[in-house]
Amino acid sequence: MVTTMTHPDTHPTPADLLEEVRRVDAVRVKAEADLLALACAWADAHPDLNQRPVVAGLGPDWFPAHHQPILGDDPADEDLLIPGVAWDAPAGFSAVLGMSTQGGEGLIREALVLRHRLPQVWARVQALEVPAWRARRIARAVYARPADVSDYLDEHVAPVAEKVGTTTIDRLIDDVTSS
Repeated sequence: MVTTMTHPDTHPTPADLLEEVRRVDAVRVKAEADLLALACAWADAHPDLNQRPVVAGLGPDWFPAHHQPILGDDPADEDLLIPGVAWDAPAGFSAVLGMSTQGGEGLIREALVLRHRLPQVWARVQALEVPAWRARRIARAVYARPADVSDYLDEHVAPVAEKVGTTTIDRLIDDVTSS
């Protein structure tokens, strides 16, 4: 609801409307950053206590109990490590948000990728400098990539993450994987 109207017969000016749009957008950006932080907190509160990845020749005890690829990705790639989440954790989280379990699982996974694999981008999201939707797109691009790719992207994309597009992300990934 537009709060700039002071009298029913008074119409807001375009400047008033734009100011209200800025205010509402700032609230949205904060809420989305908070939602990513809550997704991480939900994952932290629901660790997968039963599963540890097995890496050829190392056995399951080589990894700390709380680290593993989330929800069934290839456990042989140690670079995919983000905290493991109990298999049933996304359902309750998703239900509260009115989204599918798969959608909630993706949100949790992307939040964890940001916090653990893209810490500079994560910090900018939490500082309200980068919209969550852009950060989530970067997280999706690096999730199944090795650590050197996520490290490279975090270093090179974080300063401009609020305006980087998929073409730039794909080009940077190609740059680092072809070197």
